[in-house]
Amino acid sequence: MKVLVIIVTHNASKWIEKVLSSLSGYDILIVDNNSSDSTLNLITAYPIAKLIKSDSNLGFGKANNLGLKFALENDYQYAFLLNQDAWLKGDSIDKLVEIANKNTEFGILSPVHLTGDGSKLDRGFVHYIKNSVDDLLLNDLISNKKSCIYQVPFVNAAAWLISKECLQRVGGFDPIFFHYGEDYNYCQRVNFHGYKVGFVVESFIFHDRENRTTNDPKYEKMVEDFSVFKRQFLLDYCDVNADEISLRKKFRAELISTFINLLICCIKLSNSNFTNTRKKLFFIFSNIKTTKKSRINNRTAFLHYIN
Repeated sequence: MKVLVIIVTHNASKWIEKVLSSLSGYDILIVDNNSSDSTLNLITAYPIAKLIKSDSNLGFGKANNLGLKFALENDYQYAFLLNQDAWLKGDSIDKLVEIANKNTEFGILSPVHLTGDGSKLDRGFVHYIKNSVDDLLLNDLISNKKSCIYQVPFVNAAAWLISKECLQRVGGFDPIFFHYGEDYNYCQRVNFHGYKVGFVVESFIFHDRENRTTNDPKYEKMVEDFSVFKRQFLLDYCDVNADEISLRKKFRAELISTFINLLICCIKLSNSNFTNTRKKLFFIFSNIKTTKKSRINNRTAFLHYIN
């Protein structure tokens, strides 16, 4: 089975050597999002990796779409998406492929995500899978059986094995998402088109994203608050599984609520909250048509965004 490993990089010099060293024997395609550090120089030391250089930062989804298009054009049966700050443990891809070949209803399979030092499960991974597998895992323990694969509605795209058949039906990442949220939206679409998402218990990656700090926590919180709002808005209104009548009601309620908050900010003369709320209101008006177009588009089976 032909597998293409796709890695999107942007200033990845801290990790890229460790990532590439863990991928010996695999076909690798790197899509670099205009790195300004030594990432590109470090990549050249690994001639096994093909490289696409972008003149701008395309974001996670659009950059991966270039890799997914390459995978389909070159008849790869699977694409394995791997974060620039994650690397393999042993033969994890081979184990994913083995399980995928036996369980073709799964469009996406993920390994188990460990922290960078491998001492425990990645916090984000635990958060994503916890509610989905607790009961199943408990039942397996009680019945003294071991499942090799667990179905979940979502697992983050730090390490995804995607089948060719799934790509041909679902397409690539929706470019309406620049960074964050595109993987959740993709899982919504995978489930809509009749494929499953899961993780394999005997496959592992290390994901080094602990102890990230910011220089200006107050500013970063304000930016993050707005980013979270944008991401959730897009996820809600691009959801191909959503009922259209319910979405219209939700939109009206959200619009009224945001407008009332804007008036309250004016009365209280709260400049920072006014600025943030005005940005939210503008974002809602600017994206309601594009999100509807996204829903309609992604409900059809096609090579969206990678054709």
